[in-house]
Amino acid sequence: MKKFTFGMFIAALTSVAYAGEPDGPHDGANWQIWAYSSAAPAVLGSNATVLALDGSVLREGSNGWTCMVGNPRPAPEGGWGSAHDAMPVCTDEVGMKWMSDFMAGKDPSIERD
Repeated sequence: MKKFTFGMFIAALTSVAYAGEPDGPHDGANWQIWAYSSAAPAVLGSNATVLALDGSVLREGSNGWTCMVGNPRPAPEGGWGSAHDAMPVCTDEVGMKWMSDFMAGKDPSIERD
């Protein structure tokens, strides 16, 4: 019985380790939503707005957070090889303002952390 229980435990762990990444092309909306929202804890990422590389909305969110690709390089043909390659970032409106100011060459002016 101990071997059976141990075997079931290992099977459960293995299935969790491989869960998550959707099938399909890495330049498809489903994969991008999964990859970019992986930058946040699930409680935030699952309800965040997700933006494509061109800034279009892949998924409208409901919690004020936005997830997007953070890699400054152009996406390779067929999409990023992994979520890690995409360097995803998730942030709230204050973080978005900071990033916008920084990328525009302005000193970010933030009212709160």
